[in-house]
Amino acid sequence: MYKNITQSDFIDSFIRAGRKDQFSHSALVALFNFMEESDPHQELDVIAICCDWTEYSGCVEAANDSGQKFTEEQEQEAFDWLSDRTCIINDLPQCRILVSAF
Repeated sequence: MYKNITQSDFIDSFIRAGRKDQFSHSALVALFNFMEESDPHQELDVIAICCDWTEYSGCVEAANDSGQKFTEEQEQEAFDWLSDRTCIINDLPQCRILVSAF
């Protein structure tokens, strides 16, 4: 049995699962839109999403979290490095990004 959910339902699912602080509101909106565009019939699994995606303040932080040594001036190089390895959602406010686990 399937149930179509709205963006609000999606965000509420994180709150009900005790994961309201896992992502910013704008990151949840971006994740919902990304998932709707990529496969609107996929199952909602809040815990799997929390394991598969991480929100970062930028590409340098994300790449360095994976053991790289980029400096703040190397944001574009870090973006390129990440783009070659994983999926990035980078249309969040304040230059924040979402990176899929790799």
